[in-house]
Amino acid sequence: MNSYLITGGAGFIGSYFTRYVSEKEKEAIIIVLDKITYAGDINRIKDLIDTKKIEFIKGDINDSVLIEKIVKENKINRIINFAAESHVDRSIESQREFIETNVMGVQTLLTASKKIWDENEINDVLFTQISTDEVYGSSNKDDNYKFNEKDLLNPMNTYSASKASAEHLITSFANTFNYDINIIRSTNNYGMNQNPEKFIPNIITRIINNDNILVYGDGKNKRCWLNVNDNCRAIYEIVNNKKNEIYNIKGNLEISNIDLVKRIIKIFEEDFKIKYKLEIKFIEDRKGHDYFYRVDDEKIKDELNFKIKTAFDKEISEIIKNYL
Repeated sequence: MNSYLITGGAGFIGSYFTRYVSEKEKEAIIIVLDKITYAGDINRIKDLIDTKKIEFIKGDINDSVLIEKIVKENKINRIINFAAESHVDRSIESQREFIETNVMGVQTLLTASKKIWDENEINDVLFTQISTDEVYGSSNKDDNYKFNEKDLLNPMNTYSASKASAEHLITSFANTFNYDINIIRSTNNYGMNQNPEKFIPNIITRIINNDNILVYGDGKNKRCWLNVNDNCRAIYEIVNNKKNEIYNIKGNLEISNIDLVKRIIKIFEEDFKIKYKLEIKFIEDRKGHDYFYRVDDEKIKDELNFKIKTAFDKEISEIIKNYL
């Protein structure tokens, strides 16, 4: 039986993963540690807490005493780190908190867990880091090269630099201390109950509220969209079947920002008979705005037979219905 510590488990992706694990392993011990900042919402997992399927602890991954206590008392053998500052715009304005959480927090998790695992001879242990495709840096507009898991990292903003730094710390632990790890680099996630500052919820709420939709630059920057349920299925398979591996997880929709906006507007019109009457406004481009992260996901397809199950338009229609 596994004993999980899921950090950032009240966040968007972390809460979905927590729910998925609780359904897959009904006998598992599941501890969620979350600081509950602007991105964390305990209501995402409140039913799991109330029914005692999980235990929730409010705390910071930089608190080494707390981490040691949790790992020791619950004999944690699986740590999955979702805890992170993740909004690129915020990282441009305020770098320090990104370094403190995304780098120093990871260092604390690694050091504290290793100490307890060594002292208490806890077996079959694994640390899994939820990273991002942004660590690769921007793809070139003029070629179709896809980043694979062996490519060098080239982060281009504070957020991606902090995530890349964490990856280097983790692989150094694996190399130095024979510490079992996995690193997962997912493309942009979407789904129900996402923080409203993220791009897709922002588009939807602006249409519903009859506000202008704001798009950076000329709107031609591209992203690859991955449903959060598909992402969590993939993460679970990696956590329970692989050690000392890196995987890209890629969504099934590659699209420019402006085309995504138009696609969501069309779904509003066709599925809900709501016509967007205002205009899309192009605003000053984000500083250092990466064009695209073109990644190769053949490894997870080949080794774990992973397939995307979610149809984008159908899921977006359900999300819009939920907002309405």
